[in-house]
Parts: sequence; C-alpha cells; structure tokens
Amino acid sequence: MKILIAAGGTGGHLYPAIAVARELLDRNWETKVLFITTKKGCGVEILRREELEFRTIAAGGMKRKSLPDILKSLFKLPFGFLQAVFYMAVFRPDVALGAGGYVSGPVLAAAWLLRVPRLIHEQNVLPGATNRIAARIVNAIALGFKESADYFPRSKTEATGNPVRREFLEIKPRLKDVENVDQFTLLIFGGSQGSHAINMAMVEAAAVLMDFPRPISILHQSGTADCEWIKEKYEELGVKADVQPFIYDMFDAFRFADLIVCRAGAMTLSELAAAGKPAILIPLPTAADNHQEINARALERNHAAEVLLEDEFLGERLAEKITYYMENPLALMVVGEEIKKFSKPDAASRIAMMAEDLAG
Repeated sequence: MKILIAAGGTGGHLYPAIAVARELLDRNWETKVLFITTKKGCGVEILRREELEFRTIAAGGMKRKSLPDILKSLFKLPFGFLQAVFYMAVFRPDVALGAGGYVSGPVLAAAWLLRVPRLIHEQNVLPGATNRIAARIVNAIALGFKESADYFPRSKTEATGNPVRREFLEIKPRLKDVENVDQFTLLIFGGSQGSHAINMAMVEAAAVLMDFPRPISILHQSGTADCEWIKEKYEELGVKADVQPFIYDMFDAFRFADLIVCRAGAMTLSELAAAGKPAILIPLPTAADNHQEINARALERNHAAEVLLEDEFLGERLAEKITYYMENPLALMVVGEEIKKFSKPDAASRIAMMAEDLAG
C-alpha cells in the first residue's frame, strides 16, 4: 500500500501523522509513505530526524492573519495545488491522509481530482477551518475527541482518539514513593515555536520557587527567540535549568518530569494522557476559535489538569500552583491518574485500519 500524508509544519500536526505512518510500516514492510509539508516551521527537521520521505509545497494560513498575509496565502494556493497534483501523480498513492494544517487543503483537493480515496484526522474538540471544508470531499474522518462529531457528517466519522508515539505509552509513573524523591523536576514548553508569555511567567515563578526547601530542576523548551535571555535569567537566580530552543526527544523529557507546564494543543494533551503526566495548562489565547481553552477545560472538568489563563499575574499564580503540587505529592499522583483515563493507546492502529480499508 502507498499512503500520502499531508501535515502542517508543527509537531502537533506531524507527530500524530508519524505515529500512524509507523503503525502502517510495522503492519506491512512493503508499505510506502510520503509526507507533504511546508518549509515553514520545524516540520522538515522533524521528518529528517525520523528518516521519513517528504516533499514540500507552497501553502499559507488565512485565519487571524493580516490582509497582506492573506493575499500571500491566496497567491500560494494554486501553486501548492499544482505541486500536490504533481507529487501525487508521481507517487500514485492508494490513499491520502490529511493530518491537519493549511497544507492539507491543496493536497486533499489534488487527491479528489485524481480520485484517490481521502481520509482526514481532526485532533481538536473544535475542528479547524481546513478540515471543516475538506469534510465535504473526503471519504472518512477520524476524530481525536468524540464531541467533534457534531461538526461533521456522522456517516463519515469514527472516534479514534489522537495517536501518539509509542514511547509516550511506555512511560512509567514518575512518583512511586513520593516522599523519598529529593529533586522536583519541572518540564516547561509552549509549543513548537515556544511561548514568550510562558517564558516570562516561568522566570517570575522560578524566583519564588527558589525559596522552597526542596531542590528544583527545570527542563525548558523556550523557542529560538527567547533561549539566551532565559538561560541568563535562570543563571542569575541560581536555578538548575536546561534550556533548549526545541526538544526533539520529548518522551525522554516527559519521563523525568514530575509536573509539566505547557500549552493545551490537542496532541500535547494526548501525550500527557498517554504518559499519565500531571500538568498545568496555559491555553494559547490567540488559537483559532479558542480551541486550546476548549481542549483544556474538557480535562479540567474531570479533575485531570489545572488550567491557567494568560494575564498580568500569570507568573504569580503559576508559582502558587507549582508550590501546591510540590507540597502535595498525593494530589500530583491523583491528577496523573485522572489524565491517564483519557489515553487512547489504539488510536494509531484504528486510523491505520481506516486507511487500509479505504485503500482496499
């Protein structure tokens, strides 16, 4: 079987698609996979590290963009579509999977034109604009959250969950005998590009946490722009911190974390659930249709995560929450157990089966 996978240039879109690709390759060594992504973002580097074949096309988003950016994206659209048609004609896939992001649009349109069976995976509770439009021309829709079915034709949908890399499923609980763990390890990240608001808040919080008697270690994915000044700030405070612009081996970072502070993208939440990791979620306020807060509240209602919204007191409130969990290890374990209930370990397998069924 040959499968062509279109995924945007962020880890949130690519990593679930990679999980499905790995599942298909494990099921049949003769399977061939080709990814279509964009040059923008970290997608190219991720696929290179994963040693997966890929091509890039011209594509750009339009939601929450300025007029000049929208015009640029409209200008790219026909070129991206022609590129997608060319790659599809050369590769001749049996099925095409749209894994999210604006790059999926022209690829799925090309698949429709060439009569290639089409499948999309929607990761969020509230579907993105590309998938809402693409739903009209695809054969099947895999849902990360069952609540998303209300936005699509029910006859096409299947609630599969969001696929995560197997390494997350294999992570064992960090705290067995919490009272005997000397060092408390925090993992901080704000998405593929980092988050200036979270970076600022964490530096403020660290200044407060240094007064806590238990030693703290911080692993911080900062993004490229803030990396150097955050390192300097931690050094000034005397905080033991490993600051990196991007963490490629995120499952290793999860493995040693006692508590995670992060955004609330759908794939981040799925990885937290798979690993059973307690987290303080800070949704991206500019996310399309506020989907990150919607994702986060779904967990908060079930006592599976804490949610903080960005404001001028974020650093102060973040320090209070982190201190609470450091002082209450039992609460930390309970939140980890609750979020584990949201894990869907068979998601990659179910989406792979949907692709195989469409490919015949």
